[in-house]
Amino acid sequence: RQNTIGDELFVIQKGKMAVLHQYESGREEKVAELQMGDTFGEMALLMDSPRTASVQTLSSAQVISISRSPFEKVLAATSLRKEDVTGWIRLSQQLQHSPLFAEMSANEVAHFLKRSERRPVPAGEILIREGDVGSHFYIVLSGKLEVHKKGQQIGTLTPGDFVGEIALLTPVPRTATVTAVEHTQVLELSRIAFFETLSANVSFSSKIIEVAQERRKKTGMLL
Repeated sequence: RQNTIGDELFVIQKGKMAVLHQYESGREEKVAELQMGDTFGEMALLMDSPRTASVQTLSSAQVISISRSPFEKVLAATSLRKEDVTGWIRLSQQLQHSPLFAEMSANEVAHFLKRSERRPVPAGEILIREGDVGSHFYIVLSGKLEVHKKGQQIGTLTPGDFVGEIALLTPVPRTATVTAVEHTQVLELSRIAFFETLSANVSFSSKIIEVAQERRKKTGMLL
């Protein structure tokens, strides 16, 4: 419940839940829906602050609850800071709601995150350069990227989009340039980790191939 002191975090094993936020005016609004694999309640433990929203079941549900004491013992036994844990949980949830990861389990998403690196791309920086040999796959977490081919803009990439797959799947150099138009964050995956993820997750590989074929058909964009 919003404004109460949190002493547990929860992981949903089954069912759906609504996240409700009540404003000072008294108006209550559903701001998100949670499903299997999602985590909630961690912020109150990590930030030592009252709950910022209420969570209500939308269907019969089952959760795993972790109380403050064992949670803090786990943190104390690692080199992780609370801010690191917060960022990792939020990123994991963000990916699970992306079509690319929709059919992955929470454990599979966690394994993907362990193999990838979060990379900032300042405004104006080139992420992919036309003519280069492709070595990495990228998923846009925040910000905005523009795609140019032979000096002409042919596309825009925003959070949830991915890029770099075709140059890994085919033996050709990059044939377009991708540049950040504002401060952007991407997840970077090496060639080896990319192919390991493809072989381990049918839904992931199917989505990658589907989008790659669409891009090649519409724009001839080999990134």
